[in-house]
Amino acid sequence: MHDHLRDLGRDIAENPEHPRRLCRFTKNFLHNVVSDQSPVRGISMVDGNDSEPVHGNGHQQSFENLARSCNLNTLQILQGGSHSIERVFQRGLRHSVERLFGRVQLPPLIYLRWENCPKSSLPPSIPLKNLSVLHIQGRRLKTLWRHQSQAPLQLRELHIDGPLSNLSRSIGKLKRLQSLRLDFFQLQQLPEWVGNLTALQRFDLRECSSLQTLPESVGNLTGLQLLELRHCTSLQTLPESVGNLTGLKSLDLSDCFSLQTLPESVANLTGLQGFGLR
Repeated sequence: MHDHLRDLGRDIAENPEHPRRLCRFTKNFLHNVVSDQSPVRGISMVDGNDSEPVHGNGHQQSFENLARSCNLNTLQILQGGSHSIERVFQRGLRHSVERLFGRVQLPPLIYLRWENCPKSSLPPSIPLKNLSVLHIQGRRLKTLWRHQSQAPLQLRELHIDGPLSNLSRSIGKLKRLQSLRLDFFQLQQLPEWVGNLTALQRFDLRECSSLQTLPESVGNLTGLQLLELRHCTSLQTLPESVGNLTGLKSLDLSDCFSLQTLPESVANLTGLQGFGLR
């Protein structure tokens, strides 16, 4: 995620034709808010100590006023919490774009971080098409999106922190995905289509306490460099195909208390630099 933001930052700094404005909303004041319709490249909604998302109707109203006063058709980075993300699209952004263009034109978001998402899935109103990085956290999450057509095919990094009970099959179509992290999801096993994510380099399943096994298709992920299974307390077996992951540099099986044996094919992982097992 930091690499993607670094690249975007360099692009903003080095290209004089690109809008460089970043609006940062805190409990105490607004930075870089203008009324001349200057293009906005990113919005971050944080509290007074610049660490956590802001919540509350009073602050939310100010955030929506910000969306109405700025030109958001170039918006690429958006970070916020609770209801703020959805409301900026439903109210502030729609108002701003309609005023500028006479029609709704959603921005080309490439980075979205949504903390404390109150939804069970991503609303269709959120523009996902151009996303490279998606980080969503919420205790009500059940599935990532409702419709297969919502899948952002350009996605390179996906981090889901929530009690998912369903993984959308369309995730298996994310051919450019390099990093996948699933925290606290409730499935006992992963679907076979996980093996379609052949660009994957990092696969992080830490704290997935219901997970019992990995599919044989995980052996198709030959570009994988990190496999994180720490504290998957119900994990019982690893597939024999894990031995195909010869590029693996880190395998963490710490606190996998139900894991009794390892497949013999683990001996093929001669490139391992880190191996956690306790």
